[in-house]
Amino acid sequence: MYTEEQLKKVVDKFVVVFVGAPRGTDTLTWIRNVPEQLRRTIINDSDLNPDYKLQHDHSVLSWGAHPDHRPEFHVCCVTNEFDSIDRYISGEDHTLGGLTHEPLFHFAGNKENGEFDLRDATNHYRVGYMNDLMRVHDIDEQEVHYSFGLKPINKPRWENYLNEHFSWCDSVNISYFNHYEVMNDWSQRLKKEHDFIYDHEWGTQWANQYLHFEKAYQDNRELFDSLTENSVVLRVRWDSVFGIRNTMWDFPLALFQTHLSDHYNDQPSHYKHHAGFNLSPLVLVQGINIIRGHISTCDYWHCFDGPGARLLGENLSNWFFENYRERLPGIHTMDWSKEPDRKTNYWKYPESVIMEFLYSNGYTIFDITSKTPVPCELMSFATLLTDQYRYTWYDWTEKEIEEIRNAVEP
Repeated sequence: MYTEEQLKKVVDKFVVVFVGAPRGTDTLTWIRNVPEQLRRTIINDSDLNPDYKLQHDHSVLSWGAHPDHRPEFHVCCVTNEFDSIDRYISGEDHTLGGLTHEPLFHFAGNKENGEFDLRDATNHYRVGYMNDLMRVHDIDEQEVHYSFGLKPINKPRWENYLNEHFSWCDSVNISYFNHYEVMNDWSQRLKKEHDFIYDHEWGTQWANQYLHFEKAYQDNRELFDSLTENSVVLRVRWDSVFGIRNTMWDFPLALFQTHLSDHYNDQPSHYKHHAGFNLSPLVLVQGINIIRGHISTCDYWHCFDGPGARLLGENLSNWFFENYRERLPGIHTMDWSKEPDRKTNYWKYPESVIMEFLYSNGYTIFDITSKTPVPCELMSFATLLTDQYRYTWYDWTEKEIEEIRNAVEP
């Protein structure tokens, strides 16, 4: 393992790629625990508040850059250009739905019979009513499905907010992912290449947070092309928070492992195996598990070296299409009335799909869980999250919510 001084001289760039729905971003908790805490990667401001002396815990690195070497710090901010319905707002967990503290829709019954969709007819209709407020859905004469968004993000408000809170970064790069447009392209491609009808009423689903990373790569090629084996790239969901003891330094501490290098060398290397081959591309994950034969890991963050980040950005969509029936969201379905198996009846979920990509593309994979305290956590795991980000960023109104609550099928 590098000493703190060695590590802080090795890293040349930090890039944080924020992905997913902007859940929690309009809260003071997010401001304090994301942009303000990440700033301490570069600047040690522990003297400003005596409570910050907590950071001197022996298990974490001190705040701030090395006095003789300041790495660049960039953020890429990606979210959906248009709002869309998701599993939380449609009834699974209203506290994460981003609109109202009272459920809009209610599940009925239980899951013992293998059924996941447990809404009654009225709630089914109201979910559809809300979906129709968000998008137009159509099918052409070739049975290709098309959708177009109706609820755009408030770009001036969103961009001003991000530029304000990340003003200390070397660059703030803002991108918008039009998941309706992507799904339309997928539908056309699958029809043309495989004569396959792809009904994508629910959008890109769990793949969003990975496709957002791909979008950041596509929109910021110069930045990504400049990354090296000494660069650190964090893909992290918007609704994650960093502890008061933690900064970005905790990620390369676990990612840049030197125990596999030549121990007789006075200059340890995190990317050279002692047998002579290169360990890169590198990725750091949290909590590797194998569930009924499918390897999985936490999906809300992954940390890469430069080559690892580029490989995901370059290859993800093509990799999806290499085996589209199993990898694209919304195609493979599990028969929940039967026991899962490895080959035919299995659950495709984001935690397993990303590990399948990493494994099949030859990454060196390290698990942070056994190395150091986990530096970030989902906000909803750390506290009760009942924010209303959809009002803030997608301009929902109370009137629309009441319309949904009162909608009755004609």
